[in-house]
Amino acid sequence: MQDLDFTEKTVLVSGGGAGIGRAIAQAFGERGARLVIAEIDEQRCRAVREALAAADVEAQVSATDVREREQVEQLMREVEQRSAASTCWSTTSAISAAW
Repeated sequence: MQDLDFTEKTVLVSGGGAGIGRAIAQAFGERGARLVIAEIDEQRCRAVREALAAADVEAQVSATDVREREQVEQLMREVEQRSAASTCWSTTSAISAAW
């Protein structure tokens, strides 16, 4: 992925506040992507927001429970308003809800 350029692309990462999700978000950010991070934990939201800002990565970090349909729909409306469409969606959060 080192030679890929995501400049002007929007990447949504669920579970992007820690672990693999955070590493994925950082990798896309390093390659120029605008990030949208859905993270259920408020403390991890703050931490990843601060880390990405320090790395000069454009990121919208949202306290979103991806098990809740309404929260996902709201997040997608926000993404569409800001950047027209997401280019990529990486789901690293564990989901166990039936819609």
